[in-house]
Amino acid sequence: MRTLLIVGAGVAGLAAAEAAAEAGARVLLVERAAVVGGKRAARLETEAGPDAWPADAGPRPSLEGLRNHERVECLTLTELVAVEREKARFTVELRTAPRYVTEDCTRCGQCLAVCPETAPNEAEAGLTLRRAIHGHYPDSLPHAFAIDVATCLNDPPNYLPCGRCSDACDDDAIDFVRARSETRRETVDAIVLATGYDDRREAAAGELEEFGYGRQADVITMVELQRMLEAPGPSGGFVVRPSDEEYAADLLLVLPQATAFTLWVLGNQLRALAEQDVAVTGVLLLEPPSAEERLAPLHALLAQHGLELTFASWLGVDGRDGGGLEATFVDLASGRTARIGADLVLLGTDVAPLSPPPALAVATDADDWITVDDDGRTSLEGVRAVGGAIGLHGIADGVAQARRAAADAARETDPPRTEAVSGWQALPRDDRRALLEQLLHGLLARAER
Repeated sequence: MRTLLIVGAGVAGLAAAEAAAEAGARVLLVERAAVVGGKRAARLETEAGPDAWPADAGPRPSLEGLRNHERVECLTLTELVAVEREKARFTVELRTAPRYVTEDCTRCGQCLAVCPETAPNEAEAGLTLRRAIHGHYPDSLPHAFAIDVATCLNDPPNYLPCGRCSDACDDDAIDFVRARSETRRETVDAIVLATGYDDRREAAAGELEEFGYGRQADVITMVELQRMLEAPGPSGGFVVRPSDEEYAADLLLVLPQATAFTLWVLGNQLRALAEQDVAVTGVLLLEPPSAEERLAPLHALLAQHGLELTFASWLGVDGRDGGGLEATFVDLASGRTARIGADLVLLGTDVAPLSPPPALAVATDADDWITVDDDGRTSLEGVRAVGGAIGLHGIADGVAQARRAAADAARETDPPRTEAVSGWQALPRDDRRALLEQLLHGLLARAER
């Protein structure tokens, strides 16, 4: 039985794990977050509505199926820290950080009520807050809560200034004292990278502050709007103003640049906004007026929705009486200062590829996406890359490619063991004949019995 290591447990990684296991391989699925599912975990739970699993993507990965699959082992809070090639196989070193919550957790929620520390909720694109101890979404894998020690008042295992969650837990599932990082070594036949991409890089780096992001609650990114449109989600699938959770009547779209990711996401979001009767009051592109061919797809997309593009220079945004925002900018075509009011200011943001594990120096292109051939093979023999690790894909295309590459890796024939052949051939001819005769006699004797 071949063993595959799959790095990354977003939708593509989950699909790859299922396909490899169905092809007969043993699968080690590692994810550095506390749960699997990645950016599109909500799609694994949604049965209907605008965010239903795409019909052309095939069956959605089943968390319950992976939870109980005898050939799949899910390791969360885990990173690949070292890789050694041994002939046609790999010896890998995996490091798992402590969860501080054991499998005895029943998710009763008593700990959530007493935890004093909060942080932006990654599962909701930062639109809501979570506690230091948290559970992401109801049917998460693993099912137990986890504690983010970077947010927690405790600094395990040396100092325990806060024991509120431990005191509240009737299941005795909180363990700060015995929890430790663990390292394990495994031998695998192939590695599949499903590491995805970073869609909050600009926000995390503070690059959006000049647009009021982080200061004005109603300045949001495309990533946050996408999470609003998903159900289940923080706003039930509807576009709202984060400042007061009122339904948004309109928004101003601001594009610092027209990237491939912006256009890829914008088409779906404009359709969703129209379905909810959310008007677009203007579209600003923050660059000098240009008739460059690269802007043709943007012009065509906006024309489909009756929108015009304004080349602009950003000046600022302020709150307005009664809620919402007013943006100030210079219309570069006329040179005049203008103002537009809207309930929301939507920032068109870009994505960046997540770097491959340092232990795997695979080749990347000029934009840092991992380069692969038609079968998902990277520049390193035995290593494949799938999904968002190799570029921007719709869910259907990404899942299909991940399943195909993982199944192929699971079925590859093991190379011949040349060391055994060379050892046999090194024996003198008479010794080889004697060994064969001895083996034949043994087989005949067994048959007679």
